[in-house]
Formats: sequence, structure tokens, C-alpha cells
Amino acid sequence: MRHILLTLLFSGGLLAAPAQEPRSERYRFPVRNVAGLYSANFGEMRPNHFHSGVDIKTDGVTGKPVVAAADGYVVRIAVSPSGYGRALYIAHPDGTTTVYGHLERFRTDIESYLRYKRYEQGRSNVDFTCKPSLFPVRAGDTVALSGNSGMSFGPHLHFEVRRSSDQRTLNTLAAKLLPVRDRIAPRIMRLHYVEVDSLGDVPVHSRPRTFDVVRRSEGDYALRQTQPVAVGRRGYFIVECSDRKDEVYNTFGIYRLTEEVDGEVRYEYRMDGFLFGDTRYCNAVSYYPMQLSSRNEVIRLTQPAGCPDRFFTTMKNRALLTTPAGRRQEVRITAEDDCGNRSVLAFTVEGKADERSFRAPACDSLPVVRHDRDFHREGDGVRIEIPAGTLYESCFYTQRPYDEPQPKDSTLLFLSRGVEILDVRLPMHATRRCGSTRRRFRPSCAVTRCWPRSRPRGSCATKAANGATDASACAPARWEPFSSWPTLCAPRSAPASRHTT
Repeated sequence: MRHILLTLLFSGGLLAAPAQEPRSERYRFPVRNVAGLYSANFGEMRPNHFHSGVDIKTDGVTGKPVVAAADGYVVRIAVSPSGYGRALYIAHPDGTTTVYGHLERFRTDIESYLRYKRYEQGRSNVDFTCKPSLFPVRAGDTVALSGNSGMSFGPHLHFEVRRSSDQRTLNTLAAKLLPVRDRIAPRIMRLHYVEVDSLGDVPVHSRPRTFDVVRRSEGDYALRQTQPVAVGRRGYFIVECSDRKDEVYNTFGIYRLTEEVDGEVRYEYRMDGFLFGDTRYCNAVSYYPMQLSSRNEVIRLTQPAGCPDRFFTTMKNRALLTTPAGRRQEVRITAEDDCGNRSVLAFTVEGKADERSFRAPACDSLPVVRHDRDFHREGDGVRIEIPAGTLYESCFYTQRPYDEPQPKDSTLLFLSRGVEILDVRLPMHATRRCGSTRRRFRPSCAVTRCWPRSRPRGSCATKAANGATDASACAPARWEPFSSWPTLCAPRSAPASRHTT
């Protein structure tokens, strides 16, 4: 009895141990019989989110043995046609949880239990937790076979390490939890400069000026132009960059980006980890209008007012460059990958005369949408509500008619002109509501959203208390934002009397 009691106490203490910093010697490589190469790294800029793990190549096939990275127990099982598809979560004594996604099959006993839970819940898509005693595992135990399930575009294993207490994801490669072969420094593609003027407390940005970059040697970059970069009263730089790793052609995200001015660090972005509630801030860290169409990471070296500090280890005066007229300053931008390889771009800037600096056109007649306050407006047949926190920085409200040719194959019949609200390149963090104020459209109208360069797409519509039709939406799953073009339309099956404009 004494032996049994001591064993139980030891096991309970092991699983309830306080969170520790994960160490590389505790982790096994999570898939066997593969070359050990990666197709994506942690923190990459994805459509409206940061990539929360690493993608491990399985040599183009499914069915590779997936093993537990460390001792622990299966704490959660999830099956879905989207997302991670078949996913397994294993809790570990050090206070971390490892995640294995896009699996083909689970281990036989886990698969049998999954079948039982599916019958119990009466559905195929399930997501449930498991008791610690149900599926204990040792490091290296096979727990599943790799696959291509869920939102996957080719066979691979999605692998994550999370802090169990709050599910904060950790940068697996930067923390050296898994081996990786990488001697290639990041690539710096282009540099852009944007001036900023303020009307009241609303920032107005100039169009970016682009500067070509040349690589003089591995990790050493310079501007193609030899004369100093002319900068205005206030402004910031935007860096287009990406990374590579040995033996693969995939592009990867940047781990750290630093800007120094005359030897002083003004800006540092570092991707060590994040909470899932913060993943959408990738649209604030990046320069969204360019990130829409770029295959590189387009990072702006400043901090919008609505972006939290936790992505930046250094941020002085929002990293805005305020070089006096006629003065020169030395700027040094360093891009670092998750293996410690670095690339440096160094150049000189010179302040422009005040009269040559960017000045925003007057917008006194336009309402202001403040990023930290609710906004509500009705007029011209449209009602729109923008909750506080939707935008990353304040802007002026704009609304203008938008006429788009009706698609030939559309099942919709347009009842009114489209309306373009705000700028289609403006990123959003939260939901906004819009609808019709015209009584005759309320019984049968719906609000659709149009993406840039795309035809209208339906949005979920609900009937408000006053009888108006509302729709709430935020930026869609691609880089193109929800462009605020609520177009009133009705299904073709609606009564003919309602097909009037």
C-alpha cells in the first residue's frame, strides 16, 4: 500500500508541476522517417493571423509516424473539416502543451475512443478533452500518422508548443526546441518611406516612396541610390523582407526586425509568441495595403495607436523619424531569422525643408472615426456602426457611391447602388455593422460585401428590432479586407413587386 501511495503522489506532483521554460533536450522531433525539413515557421504573416506553429515536411506523402515530443498525456482531441483537421493535444509536466495537426489517423486506442465520442455526441466534428489517466504517453511513443486533413494544401505536420496555462504559443525554432538547418541570412527586398501629417489627432499618411535595395554580400544590403534619402518632418520606413532555410525553396517569416538611428535603437519587433486573441494584430504590425498582394513580409517600422506594446521590445516615439531640415542621420535596419542569421541595411537620411514635407489636405467637413470609440452614422440610405477597437488608428469617415457591374451568373438582383465606406485598404480588428435605412428594402434586402477585384459575396444578415436588415462582418479570410461596400440586393425568389429600385 505504501508503494502505491508514493507512486500516486509522485505522478500527481509531476503532472501538476509549475510551468517551466521548455528546454530543447526535453523534446523529440515529432515525426519519424522524414528529412527533417520545414515548409513554414512560427509567426509568419498569414491572412488575418500569425502562423502559430511550424510546418514539418513529410516528404510529400501521408502516413508518417507522429510521435509524442515529450512525456505527458493526451489532453484534447479535435476533428474538423477545416482548421487543423484531425488534431491531437498532449500536455507535459513542464507546463506546456504540444499540438499535432492535419493528421491522417490517430493511434488505434485513440481512434476507438474517438469513434465512441462521435456516437455519443451524434456528429462527426468533435472537440473534447481527456482525463490524464486515459492516454498517458512517453516521449517517442507513436500517437498518430501524418496526413493532409483540415485546411491543408499538401501533406505535412503542423506542430506547436503552447503554454498550458493560457495557451500562449511559443516560437519553437527560436527557442531551439527542434533542430533546424539554416545558414541563410534573411532577404531584404525593398524599402519604402511614408510621411505622416496630423489633422487634429487623426494621422494622415502619404503615399509610400519606394527605394530599390541591392545585396552586396550575404547579410549586407545597401540602397541602390547613393544620395541620402530625403525625409519629412515625421515619417516611418516599411521593410519588405523574407527568409529561407537550407535545402528548401519555401519562404519563411522574420523573427526580429530592428531599426537604429544614429546608433540608438528606436524600434524592435520580435516574435517569441502570442496569445490567440492577439493573432489578428498581424494586420497592424504589417503595412496592410502592401501585405495584401506581397509574397514577402511587409513590416512597418512604427506602432499604430491601436496596436498593443507586446509585439515590440523597443518602441521610442512610435519609431517616427523626425529629422530636422538639413540634418543627416544614419539609419541601420537589421532583420534576423529564428536561427540567428542576420541581414543589415544601412543608409543615410537627410531632413527636407518644411515647405517640401507632406501636408494632408483639409478634411474639416468629414466626421472622425476614432479607433478607441464607438462610431454610429445614418444617412443616404445607409446605417453603419463601427465599435471601438475595430480600427488600429483613427481616420476620417468617407462614403461614396460605388457602381459595380452585376455579375452575369449572379442569382442576386440589385435594388440600389453600392456604397463604398472608408478605404478598402484599411485593416480592421473587430466586427462592424451596416444596413439599410430604407423601409421598402427592409423586408427582403440583404447586405453583401464586395472584395477588391472580386464579385459580391453574401454576408450573414439579421433583422434588427426596428425592422431594418443588418449585417455584421469583419475582414475576410483572405488578405483582401471587407471593403465596406454594402449593396442592397434581394434573392431572385423574392416577390416581383420587390424587384424595384
